[in-house]
Amino acid sequence: MNLKKVIVIAGILFIVGGLAAAFAVSSELAGLQASFLKGEYDTVVSDAGGMIKRGASQRDALLYLRGVSAVKLKDYELAQSTLKQLIDDFPSSRWAAQGRLSLGDVLEMTGKSQDALELYTRFQKEPASEPYRSQLSYRIGRLQRQFGRWEESKTSLQQAASTSGSLGTSQASEILSKEEFYFSAQVGAFSTESNANKLASELKSRGYSAFVAKSSADGKILNKVRVGKFSTKAEAEEKSRQLQQDGFPSRVVP
Repeated sequence: MNLKKVIVIAGILFIVGGLAAAFAVSSELAGLQASFLKGEYDTVVSDAGGMIKRGASQRDALLYLRGVSAVKLKDYELAQSTLKQLIDDFPSSRWAAQGRLSLGDVLEMTGKSQDALELYTRFQKEPASEPYRSQLSYRIGRLQRQFGRWEESKTSLQQAASTSGSLGTSQASEILSKEEFYFSAQVGAFSTESNANKLASELKSRGYSAFVAKSSADGKILNKVRVGKFSTKAEAEEKSRQLQQDGFPSRVVP
Protein backbone atom coordinates (compact mmCIF):
# COMPACT_ATOMS: atom_id res chain seq x y z
CA MET A 1 0.00 0.00 0.00
CA ASN A 2 1.54 3.31 -1.03
CA LEU A 3 1.80 6.38 1.21
CA LYS A 4 -1.01 8.24 -0.59
CA LYS A 5 -3.48 5.42 0.09
CA VAL A 6 -2.40 5.25 3.73
CA ILE A 7 -3.03 8.98 4.13
CA VAL A 8 -6.44 8.74 2.44
CA ILE A 9 -7.51 5.78 4.58
CA ALA A 10 -6.25 7.50 7.74
CA GLY A 11 -8.21 10.61 6.78
CA ILE A 12 -11.38 8.59 6.23
CA LEU A 13 -10.95 6.83 9.57
CA PHE A 14 -10.45 10.20 11.28
CA ILE A 15 -13.63 11.61 9.72
CA VAL A 16 -15.66 8.50 10.53
CA GLY A 17 -14.36 8.54 14.08
CA GLY A 18 -15.25 12.21 14.43
CA LEU A 19 -18.73 11.65 13.07
CA ALA A 20 -19.25 8.72 15.44
CA ALA A 21 -18.16 10.86 18.39
CA ALA A 22 -20.42 13.71 17.28
CA PHE A 23 -23.33 11.29 16.86
CA ALA A 24 -22.70 9.91 20.36
CA VAL A 25 -22.70 13.41 21.85
CA SER A 26 -25.86 14.32 19.92
CA SER A 27 -27.54 11.15 21.17
CA GLU A 28 -26.51 11.92 24.76
CA LEU A 29 -27.69 15.49 24.37
CA ALA A 30 -31.04 14.30 23.03
CA GLY A 31 -31.26 11.98 26.04
CA LEU A 32 -30.58 14.88 28.39
CA GLN A 33 -33.25 16.99 26.69
CA ALA A 34 -35.72 14.10 27.10
CA SER A 35 -34.78 13.81 30.78
CA PHE A 36 -35.32 17.53 31.24
CA LEU A 37 -38.78 17.37 29.66
CA LYS A 38 -39.64 14.49 32.00
CA GLY A 39 -38.61 16.59 34.99
CA GLU A 40 -35.52 14.51 35.80
CA TYR A 41 -33.48 17.55 36.72
CA ASP A 42 -31.04 15.77 39.05
CA THR A 43 -30.09 13.44 36.22
CA VAL A 44 -29.54 16.31 33.81
CA VAL A 45 -27.35 18.23 36.28
CA SER A 46 -25.22 15.15 36.99
CA ASP A 47 -24.91 13.82 33.43
CA ALA A 48 -24.35 17.21 31.81
CA GLY A 49 -21.68 17.98 34.40
CA GLY A 50 -19.89 14.74 33.56
CA MET A 51 -20.01 15.40 29.83
CA ILE A 52 -18.65 18.92 30.33
CA LYS A 53 -15.76 17.63 32.46
CA ARG A 54 -14.69 15.12 29.83
CA GLY A 55 -14.63 17.84 27.18
CA ALA A 56 -17.67 16.84 25.13
CA SER A 57 -18.65 19.01 22.18
CA GLN A 58 -21.82 21.13 22.23
CA ARG A 59 -20.75 22.42 25.65
CA ASP A 60 -22.94 25.49 25.23
CA ALA A 61 -26.07 23.32 25.04
CA LEU A 62 -24.85 21.19 27.95
CA LEU A 63 -24.19 24.26 30.11
CA TYR A 64 -27.63 25.65 29.31
CA LEU A 65 -29.41 22.40 30.18
CA ARG A 66 -27.42 22.08 33.39
CA GLY A 67 -28.10 25.69 34.35
CA VAL A 68 -31.86 25.62 33.80
CA SER A 69 -32.11 22.22 35.53
CA ALA A 70 -30.37 23.74 38.54
CA VAL A 71 -32.97 26.53 38.47
CA LYS A 72 -35.73 23.92 38.58
CA LEU A 73 -34.01 22.30 41.57
CA LYS A 74 -33.75 25.74 43.23
CA ASP A 75 -29.98 25.36 43.41
CA TYR A 76 -29.51 29.00 42.52
CA GLU A 77 -25.79 29.11 43.28
CA LEU A 78 -25.07 26.32 40.78
CA ALA A 79 -27.52 27.80 38.28
CA GLN A 80 -25.88 31.23 38.45
CA SER A 81 -22.32 29.93 38.08
CA THR A 82 -23.25 27.59 35.22
CA LEU A 83 -25.20 30.20 33.26
CA LYS A 84 -22.42 32.76 33.75
CA GLN A 85 -19.92 30.23 32.39
CA LEU A 86 -22.16 29.68 29.37
CA ILE A 87 -22.40 33.42 28.67
CA ASP A 88 -18.66 34.02 29.20
CA ASP A 89 -17.44 31.03 27.15
CA PHE A 90 -19.99 31.16 24.32
CA PRO A 91 -21.19 34.79 24.04
CA SER A 92 -22.48 34.34 20.47
CA SER A 93 -24.31 31.05 21.02
CA ARG A 94 -28.09 30.90 20.79
CA TRP A 95 -27.97 28.99 24.07
CA ALA A 96 -26.14 31.93 25.66
CA ALA A 97 -28.96 34.24 24.54
CA GLN A 98 -31.51 32.05 26.30
CA GLY A 99 -29.08 31.69 29.19
CA ARG A 100 -29.17 35.44 29.76
CA LEU A 101 -32.93 35.30 30.26
CA SER A 102 -32.58 32.38 32.67
CA LEU A 103 -29.79 34.13 34.58
CA GLY A 104 -32.04 37.17 34.93
CA ASP A 105 -34.70 34.91 36.44
CA VAL A 106 -32.16 33.58 38.94
CA LEU A 107 -31.08 37.09 39.91
CA GLU A 108 -34.70 38.07 40.50
CA MET A 109 -35.39 34.93 42.52
CA THR A 110 -32.42 35.66 44.77
CA GLY A 111 -33.46 39.26 45.41
CA LYS A 112 -31.05 40.89 42.95
CA SER A 113 -33.64 42.71 40.87
CA GLN A 114 -31.34 45.62 40.07
CA ASP A 115 -28.71 43.23 38.71
CA ALA A 116 -31.39 41.51 36.63
CA LEU A 117 -32.55 44.83 35.20
CA GLU A 118 -28.99 45.76 34.25
CA LEU A 119 -28.46 42.35 32.62
CA TYR A 120 -31.65 42.64 30.54
CA THR A 121 -30.85 46.23 29.54
CA ARG A 122 -27.34 45.31 28.35
CA PHE A 123 -28.61 42.28 26.46
CA GLN A 124 -31.36 44.31 24.77
CA LYS A 125 -28.67 46.39 23.02
CA GLU A 126 -26.99 43.33 21.46
CA PRO A 127 -27.91 41.94 18.01
CA ALA A 128 -28.42 38.45 19.50
CA SER A 129 -31.38 39.78 21.48
CA GLU A 130 -33.55 40.30 18.38
CA PRO A 131 -35.71 37.14 18.82
CA TYR A 132 -36.24 38.01 22.48
CA ARG A 133 -37.06 41.72 22.23
CA SER A 134 -40.66 41.36 23.40
CA GLN A 135 -39.68 39.20 26.38
CA LEU A 136 -36.92 41.63 27.31
CA SER A 137 -39.19 44.67 27.03
CA TYR A 138 -41.72 42.98 29.29
CA ARG A 139 -39.13 41.98 31.87
CA ILE A 140 -37.49 45.40 31.83
CA GLY A 141 -40.85 47.15 32.13
CA ARG A 142 -41.92 44.92 35.01
CA LEU A 143 -38.71 45.65 36.91
CA GLN A 144 -38.84 49.38 36.17
CA ARG A 145 -42.34 49.31 37.62
CA GLN A 146 -41.01 47.50 40.70
CA PHE A 147 -38.57 50.39 41.23
CA GLY A 148 -41.23 53.05 40.69
CA ARG A 149 -39.89 54.22 37.33
CA TRP A 150 -43.44 54.57 36.07
CA GLU A 151 -43.02 56.36 32.73
CA GLU A 152 -40.08 54.19 31.66
CA SER A 153 -42.07 51.14 32.66
CA LYS A 154 -45.05 52.18 30.55
CA THR A 155 -42.81 52.71 27.51
CA SER A 156 -41.15 49.31 27.88
CA LEU A 157 -44.45 47.51 28.44
CA GLN A 158 -45.99 49.25 25.42
CA GLN A 159 -43.09 47.99 23.30
CA ALA A 160 -43.73 44.44 24.54
CA ALA A 161 -47.49 44.71 24.04
CA SER A 162 -47.11 45.97 20.46
CA THR A 163 -45.44 42.74 19.30
CA SER A 164 -48.29 40.36 18.57
CA GLY A 165 -47.86 36.66 19.23
CA SER A 166 -44.70 37.06 21.29
CA LEU A 167 -43.99 35.89 24.81
CA GLY A 168 -44.55 38.73 27.24
CA THR A 169 -47.17 40.44 25.08
CA SER A 170 -50.24 39.36 27.04
CA GLN A 171 -48.62 40.00 30.42
CA ALA A 172 -47.55 43.48 29.36
CA SER A 173 -51.02 44.23 28.00
CA GLU A 174 -52.60 43.11 31.27
CA ILE A 175 -50.46 45.45 33.36
CA LEU A 176 -51.12 48.36 31.01
CA SER A 177 -54.87 47.73 31.03
CA LYS A 178 -55.00 47.89 34.82
CA GLU A 179 -52.95 51.09 35.01
CA GLU A 180 -51.28 49.82 38.19
CA PHE A 181 -48.38 52.25 38.14
CA TYR A 182 -48.23 52.94 41.86
CA PHE A 183 -47.12 51.35 45.13
CA SER A 184 -49.60 49.86 47.58
CA ALA A 185 -49.55 47.95 50.85
CA GLN A 186 -51.05 44.53 50.19
CA VAL A 187 -52.78 42.95 53.17
CA GLY A 188 -54.06 39.70 51.69
CA ALA A 189 -54.95 37.71 48.58
CA PHE A 190 -58.02 35.46 48.31
CA SER A 191 -59.44 33.09 45.74
CA THR A 192 -62.90 33.90 47.13
CA GLU A 193 -64.08 37.44 46.36
CA SER A 194 -66.37 37.65 49.40
CA ASN A 195 -63.43 37.07 51.76
CA ALA A 196 -61.48 39.84 50.08
CA ASN A 197 -64.43 42.23 50.28
CA LYS A 198 -64.88 41.41 53.98
CA LEU A 199 -61.27 42.31 54.78
CA ALA A 200 -61.44 45.46 52.65
CA SER A 201 -64.58 46.56 54.53
CA GLU A 202 -62.86 46.01 57.87
CA LEU A 203 -59.88 48.08 56.75
CA LYS A 204 -62.17 50.87 55.52
CA SER A 205 -63.95 50.91 58.88
CA ARG A 206 -60.56 51.61 60.47
CA GLY A 207 -59.92 54.55 58.16
CA TYR A 208 -57.77 52.87 55.52
CA SER A 209 -58.29 53.52 51.80
CA ALA A 210 -58.64 49.82 50.96
CA PHE A 211 -59.62 48.31 47.61
CA VAL A 212 -59.65 44.92 45.90
CA ALA A 213 -57.50 44.32 42.82
CA LYS A 214 -58.04 41.23 40.69
CA SER A 215 -55.34 39.28 38.90
CA SER A 216 -55.14 35.95 37.11
CA ALA A 217 -52.40 33.32 37.30
CA ASP A 218 -52.48 29.79 35.87
CA GLY A 219 -56.17 30.21 35.10
CA LYS A 220 -57.04 31.17 38.69
CA ILE A 221 -58.41 34.52 39.85
CA LEU A 222 -56.87 36.17 42.90
CA ASN A 223 -58.58 38.99 44.78
CA LYS A 224 -55.86 41.12 46.34
CA VAL A 225 -56.72 43.45 49.21
CA ARG A 226 -54.58 46.58 49.04
CA VAL A 227 -54.33 49.93 50.79
CA GLY A 228 -53.40 53.20 49.11
CA LYS A 229 -51.94 54.20 45.77
CA PHE A 230 -48.59 55.89 46.33
CA SER A 231 -46.13 57.35 43.85
CA THR A 232 -43.12 56.48 46.04
CA LYS A 233 -42.14 53.25 47.75
CA ALA A 234 -41.30 55.10 50.97
CA GLU A 235 -44.93 56.19 51.37
CA ALA A 236 -46.17 52.65 50.84
CA GLU A 237 -43.63 51.28 53.33
CA GLU A 238 -44.80 53.75 55.96
CA LYS A 239 -48.42 52.68 55.40
CA SER A 240 -47.38 49.02 55.59
CA ARG A 241 -45.71 49.61 58.98
CA GLN A 242 -48.87 51.31 60.22
CA LEU A 243 -50.98 48.33 59.12
CA GLN A 244 -48.64 45.90 60.85
CA GLN A 245 -48.89 47.90 64.06
CA ASP A 246 -52.68 47.56 63.80
CA GLY A 247 -52.38 43.80 63.45
CA PHE A 248 -52.62 43.47 59.65
CA PRO A 249 -49.68 41.65 58.01
CA SER A 250 -48.77 43.51 54.84
CA ARG A 251 -46.12 43.97 52.19
CA VAL A 252 -45.38 46.60 49.59
CA VAL A 253 -46.31 45.89 45.95
CA PRO A 254 -45.48 45.79 43.11
